[in-house]
Amino acid sequence: MGSDGIGFWGIEKKGSPGLTGFCGFRFLKDSTNIELLYGLQPELWGLGLATEACAAALEYFWNATGFKRVYAETDAPNHKSIEVMRRLGMCFHSAESGRVLYVLERKEY
Repeated sequence: MGSDGIGFWGIEKKGSPGLTGFCGFRFLKDSTNIELLYGLQPELWGLGLATEACAAALEYFWNATGFKRVYAETDAPNHKSIEVMRRLGMCFHSAESGRVLYVLERKEY
């Protein structure tokens, strides 16, 4: 993790050897905006692991940084990834060139 709180973690599935995926944050190209990224080996899709990892990463993100929003992007046909974003509470932001962008705003308490 960088000094700004932005970086990646490896994902391991309990009982499975080695890394099975990744989750974390990076700066969007030419921007100060942050993107949530995640990926899993295909045989582990549909088990809730991406949602679980992203929820933990977002909890860290809100507690460790002062950023006010986070984005996530995927190909429009990637309905599984879009469902992960929705389960995390993200809202549709825009679509362009076959890609969709979702956003999650920091909740002010």
